[in-house]
Amino acid sequence: MCGVVAVAGMENAVEILLSGLSALEYRGYDSAGIALVDDGDVRVVRRAGKVSELSASAAGLAGSVGIAHTRWATHGAATEVNAHPHRTAGLALAHNGVIENFAELKADLSNRGYAFESHTDTEALAVLIQSFLDAGKAPREALDAALMQARGTYALAIIFTGEPDAIYGAKLGSPLAIGTNGRAHFLGSDALALSGVCDKILYMLDGERCAIRAGAFEIWTAAGALVKREFEPIAEESIASREGFAHFMQKEIAEQPEVISRAWGYISGVAHDLNLDCARRIYIVACGTSYHAALVSKYWIEAHRAISVEVEFASEFRYRRPRLQSDDTAIFLSQSGETADTLAALRYAKEQGARTVAIVNVESSTMAREAETALYIKAGPEIGVASTKAFAAVLVVLAKLAGATDLSGLSALAMQVLAMEERVRDIAASLVVGARDAMFIGRGTMYPTCLEAALKLKEISYIHADGYAAGELKHGPIALVEPGYPVIVMAGSDATLFDKTISNMFEAKARGAAAILVAPSVLCEKMSGDVDAFVPMPEADEFAEPILYAIVAQMLAYHTAVLMGRDVDQPRNLAKSVTVE
Repeated sequence: MCGVVAVAGMENAVEILLSGLSALEYRGYDSAGIALVDDGDVRVVRRAGKVSELSASAAGLAGSVGIAHTRWATHGAATEVNAHPHRTAGLALAHNGVIENFAELKADLSNRGYAFESHTDTEALAVLIQSFLDAGKAPREALDAALMQARGTYALAIIFTGEPDAIYGAKLGSPLAIGTNGRAHFLGSDALALSGVCDKILYMLDGERCAIRAGAFEIWTAAGALVKREFEPIAEESIASREGFAHFMQKEIAEQPEVISRAWGYISGVAHDLNLDCARRIYIVACGTSYHAALVSKYWIEAHRAISVEVEFASEFRYRRPRLQSDDTAIFLSQSGETADTLAALRYAKEQGARTVAIVNVESSTMAREAETALYIKAGPEIGVASTKAFAAVLVVLAKLAGATDLSGLSALAMQVLAMEERVRDIAASLVVGARDAMFIGRGTMYPTCLEAALKLKEISYIHADGYAAGELKHGPIALVEPGYPVIVMAGSDATLFDKTISNMFEAKARGAAAILVAPSVLCEKMSGDVDAFVPMPEADEFAEPILYAIVAQMLAYHTAVLMGRDVDQPRNLAKSVTVE
């Protein structure tokens, strides 16, 4: 969510900054901007919309020191005047995070005669720093003094007009890294923003500030103490190519057989280091798609480990103030490892004395560094905002922790499901495209799979969709059903649950629903005359089914969105990495 990139000491700074912003597009944004030291002056160019629009406007800039930003609107609409970097007489500032006390800062500064042009929280911080410059403080002193007054989260990149060879940075709650190639230094919100221009990287810690120049850098704490930190090699990762696929989401759906195999190979080698049986209780804390994976794993763990599992929304967890004990295990799921709510929940669990485990995709992430134990899903960079392969990979890891002994055949089953893409596309075209609403129903682990399926459809097609436990249909949701209303029925191989789920399907069908059945092939053939469409699934065990059925849901959402002309990889209003609360 938002992205910061900065460079000090490269003559092609504009090219590097724009490339870094392009690498950060996957995080989600609605405006972009760049500030560059050009012929001794700091020039700022900002645009609402895509980085491509900014690139055209920034073509005439030249210089070796600059900062750039992609903004996901929090305070103030997605307009040019609200875009970053924000400019004052003495600085240009880009910010990822939220300044929580911006209103009181702005009121005080306004009373002192300072003017504001935007509706953002960030401009209050920029003007606050300017006020300390006006009081005679040097850039570093002004930054430190302002951050003493600001409350909230931030990853900052700042150019001061009085020190045009340097870029200042600061971190609290939002990720920020320093990179180098031996000739220049860089700042970035993540390693992808710096990959290709840096060969070494270090990750700043909360409360740290920095100044980077072409040939030097310095880090200090909020108390002013200098920090010595060593760089580590950066893994070069390219996100430039969709490899012939129309969208990154389609590519990432297709990558799942490989990802499943890689995740299983990894977790099979390390899972013995994490003994869940000693836990009194397990908490699994997550947001969005990761939360749905956690719900699936609750069924598995309680059935096979006989340990009570509580699944919690990260955004609610610490505010509910649960009482954790030293023999509790708290597991935190996050693709990025930077999700603000989940990270805050992890810190709360540590304060309570619980054992903490982070399951993440980004191995250099804050959560991986701060948890007692870190496990990795090995999905590789996921660029599409709607998570697909990361969902499959985290379920593989959770399945192993729950007691799965052999998922080596799951990749082949996933390939069988992917081979039905044209069938799923035809179903999307005939029964889902243009619908106002849709419903997914299932029982057992198919219920949280339905929650994830509904999320996928709504977030990229903008069709309202809900997932329900099929037995709850008659307790309210059936009121939504009308002629043509798509009801997607996810029914696994459990015979008892299948029969009950099909009964619920007939209840919806009797009221005019367009019934789409996703079930084992032998059961689909049995029901073919009673449904409007079906997707025959391969036989699979309880650990494999949610992963395979989710692939069908992903393909259904993807093709519905494509047929409706949606921006599949960057759906409106969404961000890949939610680094603000």
